[in-house]
Amino acid sequence: CASVTLGNTVQPSGNETSSCPLSSTISTFSIAGNLAIVSQRISAASGENNPTFDLQSGSVTVGGTVAYTTAANGASIATLTMANGAQSGTLILSGSTPFTDSGNSGVETFAATGTGATVVYSGGAQTVRAVAYRNLTLSGSGSKTLTSVTSVSGNLVLSDSVTASNTSALTVGGNLTLSGTAALTLGNTLTLTGNLEVGSGTTLTVPAETIAVTGTTSVSGTLTHTSTTGTKTYSGDVTINNGGLFTETVNEAISFGGNVTISSGGTLTENGTAAMTFAGNLQNNGTYTPSTGAHTFSGATKTFSGANTISIPTVTVTGTYANNGTLAVATL
Repeated sequence: CASVTLGNTVQPSGNETSSCPLSSTISTFSIAGNLAIVSQRISAASGENNPTFDLQSGSVTVGGTVAYTTAANGASIATLTMANGAQSGTLILSGSTPFTDSGNSGVETFAATGTGATVVYSGGAQTVRAVAYRNLTLSGSGSKTLTSVTSVSGNLVLSDSVTASNTSALTVGGNLTLSGTAALTLGNTLTLTGNLEVGSGTTLTVPAETIAVTGTTSVSGTLTHTSTTGTKTYSGDVTINNGGLFTETVNEAISFGGNVTISSGGTLTENGTAAMTFAGNLQNNGTYTPSTGAHTFSGATKTFSGANTISIPTVTVTGTYANNGTLAVATL
């Protein structure tokens, strides 16, 4: 349909209350224009018209804007929710301005944390609304502005040719996946509970910020660390795949809590006197260029292995390691 308007600016008579709910469970619902959610309440003594668009399941696409209108009254409430019913809906926002607000003192709510809810920003350059998300996908092209987005409790996906940067500390409870030619540059702390996948052709840049990945890390694209400020911690296994580049450029200390595998065609590059700590196996079937700084290996019953030489200037072993490959050490 062209556009959808829920609610209106008509003042309810007396103290009448109109909730104006619309629940969507349609498999595919496409709105080419705007989804307008309009609330009206003039005074405490008057009635109120508080509409709710309730996306419970299926997919809703908005090609224009989700346009909130409220009155200059705190009891005037316009709501878009994905947190009722099956909570499995997908909201696709393809317009250049995904949301607009009336600027009045009414309440304009977007609840996107339903257990299976997914919000997709699929247009060109877009501003991502600053709310908590369950699953968030940034696709299409252009820059996606993540100002004040602090929580994605499920998965965060960047695809196609999008670029993005988080200006606030961001916690992702699921996985972070980059595909296509997507590029993410951290502008603040990233805490990732799930797995990190840097796909072929993509770039993840970690400047003067903290990154903490609890799950596994798979690098087929480029993962670059460019500052000594902030801690860099990869607690799970790290695999650098064919064509993958895992680099640190200016003496950044990096901590690996699991096994590090450099596959054939993969590259791990350290620079300067960066101090590196390993708690798991180190396997080199690709290209490994270590720094001249201290390399501490703390794992129990772990191995050095691989088809190619592991040549490290300075090694301290506080755990137990077996050399099943070629290990060359200047200072042990």
